[in-house]
Amino acid sequence: MDAHENMSQQRERTENYQLFQSLDQWFTAHGLSYQVHWTVREVVFHSVLEGSEPQALKILKDTVPVPRTSFYVENIDGRRHLTVRLPLAEPPRHRYGLHLALFVITFLTTVSCGAIYIGHPGVILHYGISGISSQMAGQPNSDWYTFLYLLSNGLCFSIPFLLILTCHEFGHFFASRKYGLSVTLPFYIPAPIGIGTFGAMIALRSPMVHRRCVFDVGAAGPLAGFVVALPVFWYGLTISPIDQFANHPGATYIEEGKSLLYLGMLWLTKGPLPSTHFVNLHHIAWAGWFGLFITALNLVPIGQLDGGHISYAMFGRGHERIAKLFFAMLVLMIPFWHSYILFVLLLFFLIRLKHPPAVEELIELDPVRYWLGWLCFLIFFLTFVPIPLEFVTG
Repeated sequence: MDAHENMSQQRERTENYQLFQSLDQWFTAHGLSYQVHWTVREVVFHSVLEGSEPQALKILKDTVPVPRTSFYVENIDGRRHLTVRLPLAEPPRHRYGLHLALFVITFLTTVSCGAIYIGHPGVILHYGISGISSQMAGQPNSDWYTFLYLLSNGLCFSIPFLLILTCHEFGHFFASRKYGLSVTLPFYIPAPIGIGTFGAMIALRSPMVHRRCVFDVGAAGPLAGFVVALPVFWYGLTISPIDQFANHPGATYIEEGKSLLYLGMLWLTKGPLPSTHFVNLHHIAWAGWFGLFITALNLVPIGQLDGGHISYAMFGRGHERIAKLFFAMLVLMIPFWHSYILFVLLLFFLIRLKHPPAVEELIELDPVRYWLGWLCFLIFFLTFVPIPLEFVTG
């Protein structure tokens, strides 16, 4: 580290200390008690404003440079709550090129893997190279038509599935920005196998102020994703043909798990089916099915999963007992579907069972949020599948 960089950091620390002092003096001068929450990136001040404060807030904004500090005032149960966020360092900028590149790669991998339901992108790549080469030579062969068929199937899966995923993540994003939180755009995670992606995520860089903030950020994602996934799956199910096991003797195929919601929609769209028949899901239906399945996984009430946010916001410290109960249930389900072991390890070592506390834990949810919370848990029980996928021989 050179002398210039060292002096720059020293000057930044001095400026941060002066800003902290200015905020402390403002709260003291107006007789306001406040809470302080320190993180690596910022300091968060939270206080309840008393009486008429417009002039006082004007003085505060004149005292503290606005570009360095964000102010957020909200009404909660008839009282005005002030949150001031003081960055300790220059906030990282959005890496638009990286986000776009990951989205494009994920689009290509989901098209490739979705083309053959759940598979390897090498199949469509093989037909694509052979078919395009023959087309360019003016002698299109069967590989060209196979490639077009696979491409249309892949697009039917990829487009609606990524739409569900995007709505889910931007639900979190806009809810976070509502409270002035520092948050990244979605990072899409491509995968060369399976459905072509491991999902998407946003990185939250700011602590959440109170339990209503935790709830809004946690619930916005699954609710937004569910609103899109439901009609996608419904439409996909209506155009999915009914087949008979007798038509595929000895064939091995993937059988999807059927949630309570799936069973209800299946009965409404296809009526009662004899045990000798099955629904051959269209690629759009698969997109909706995976969208609903991912929504259910995110709503498991553990740690910092969406369900964990909702559980903590609704039940406070009581969420820990709920998290331990559901974690034990997942462990017991491993013998029935071995892939749950990966989910369990991820929960235990990375996501953790306990939800971190909000800056202000005493602010409880209003009745509307409680009803929305119960709606989220209802969605979880309606969409969760104990055994999501299994290979069956006809």
